[in-house]
Amino acid sequence: MQSTLVLDKTNDPLAIVSARRAIAMVLSGRAEEVDLSDRVFRSSGRETAVPYVIRLNDFANTKNRRQVRYSRRGVMVRDGYRCVYCGKRGTTIDHVVPQSKGGPSTYENCVAACESCNSIKDDHSLESLGWTINRRSQEPPSWYLLTLYRTKADSPQREMWGRHLALVDETVAMTFA
Repeated sequence: MQSTLVLDKTNDPLAIVSARRAIAMVLSGRAEEVDLSDRVFRSSGRETAVPYVIRLNDFANTKNRRQVRYSRRGVMVRDGYRCVYCGKRGTTIDHVVPQSKGGPSTYENCVAACESCNSIKDDHSLESLGWTINRRSQEPPSWYLLTLYRTKADSPQREMWGRHLALVDETVAMTFA
């Protein structure tokens, strides 16, 4: 099901919620619709347009909200769903320093890898295999950019989200320039 971008009262992006949750927030009066899709959510007594973006009617606690937290999806998005070792489609996460040797699950230590490279590397270090990584592992530039890349490249949802995210993040604004 479609996701919805939630803005706070001052139009700063807060979170992404399911379309069902967004509709519940709008119907309960906690939020208002900002951008609507052409999809319709039907219940027994009502039809409601599914929102791309909603805005909360009250102020929300935004403390540390925009911090990028480690996630598998974040690693895959950062690496473009490509194996950092061979360039094929990346479907798994590999720990550069294996977990068995104390490697943490962080953006700096995890990379996207194809199944064959991940199984070959297994529990070995890059040096013992003679492998190198073709890019530096680092934290994604921003939560906003990760949020934008959750949508399909040619979707109207990406355009709607991009307009709102570009107002608060220069990396997103450069993407839409």
